[in-house]
Amino acid sequence: MYDKLVAMEKAQGWRDHDSPTLKVGGEGGKISHPIPLYSLRKVYDIEEVDKSFTVKTPKIDGSNLTIIYKNSKLKLAITRGNGEKGEDVTHLAKHISNIPKKLNTEFDYIVINGECVTDNEVDNYRNYVSGSLGLKSADEFIERNIKFIAHDWLNAELDYTTRMRIVKNMGFFTVFDNKAWDYPKDGVVYRLDSFVKSKNLGYTSKYPRFAVALKERELDTAITTLQDVIWTIGRTGTVNP
Repeated sequence: MYDKLVAMEKAQGWRDHDSPTLKVGGEGGKISHPIPLYSLRKVYDIEEVDKSFTVKTPKIDGSNLTIIYKNSKLKLAITRGNGEKGEDVTHLAKHISNIPKKLNTEFDYIVINGECVTDNEVDNYRNYVSGSLGLKSADEFIERNIKFIAHDWLNAELDYTTRMRIVKNMGFFTVFDNKAWDYPKDGVVYRLDSFVKSKNLGYTSKYPRFAVALKERELDTAITTLQDVIWTIGRTGTVNP
């Protein structure tokens, strides 16, 4: 079985970071985030948004991805997972539009976080995009037409607008591009611009105190009846509707 694994990895041109051909043991593709990811606190009325949260960006409803560069070269791509560990999908990153393989920068270590989206017309957008990151076939993945929109540079001690301007200059498509608003979104993110003030506010156990997601309730509503639920078993054994 080991020899078959070696042959398969050679044929497909990539290996999981914790493959038995690299080291003993492992957690099946799970890898720790260098910087833990937090959720955003949700509010439902613009009056609940702090007046000092002056930066406004779309809360894109895709699939979160963290990209790590070392010495200007792309080294890792990690799905969100539980915010502490995610799936290693580095082998797919080269097939995602707007992810530079190499950066022209003097920074040695860069952690970019963003959202994967697609221009394909699909019924369930989030499931389609997140499911794409679980594919093993590069050919099938390429057909999904996945793109990356950067929304933060996690390890930069700079004001938000400043660091995102640098991220754009690195070659990324960002949430400050007007076209970012064209993709499906489930709210609007408001945040402080100042790095120092954000650092001083810090985090709760779940949320940053310097940003919120506004999800205004729709004016048009209707009563619906749930007719059926179809359950599926995921590749990790989870049962989901």
